[in-house]
Amino acid sequence: MWSMIVLFALVAHVLVATVEPATKALGLSRSFAGMTLIAVIPNTTSFVNAVRFSLENRIRLSIEIGCSVATQVGLLQIPLLNLLVMSPFIQQPDDKPAFTTVFGGLQVFFLIFASLINSFVLFAGQANYFQGVCLMIIYVIIICAFYFAPNDIPLASETPSEITWSS
Repeated sequence: MWSMIVLFALVAHVLVATVEPATKALGLSRSFAGMTLIAVIPNTTSFVNAVRFSLENRIRLSIEIGCSVATQVGLLQIPLLNLLVMSPFIQQPDDKPAFTTVFGGLQVFFLIFASLINSFVLFAGQANYFQGVCLMIIYVIIICAFYFAPNDIPLASETPSEITWSS
């Protein structure tokens, strides 16, 4: 199991190292890349299973799979990363900023908005194709908002002139 964790960490490092120059070359914001590529690629297997179960009319299981990914990130991965960065055993380079969990206004707004939409879907206890299409349209609207929004939170190593608007 530990070898798979290390292998997955290496693949994630290569993914981020590849996406970063590509987003700069295309003029895309970090938020947009995070909402599309970085969020979707690692969870592809979960999404494939969720779609497969929904096609088998097992909607409840499909929704649980979709919600478990967000719960895992919010309750396990982010706090664990914060604890690891604060650990005295992990040395941070002087020229690079430490890991921070600072979110801008747009990220916080859509986090609350997505939580409300998720609550409405879960409390209904049933779903249909119309609701699924509506959820996909909401996701496209959120992606468009992040595409046209600037990088509102600069990294500590950036000057304000390096922050650009995507076009």
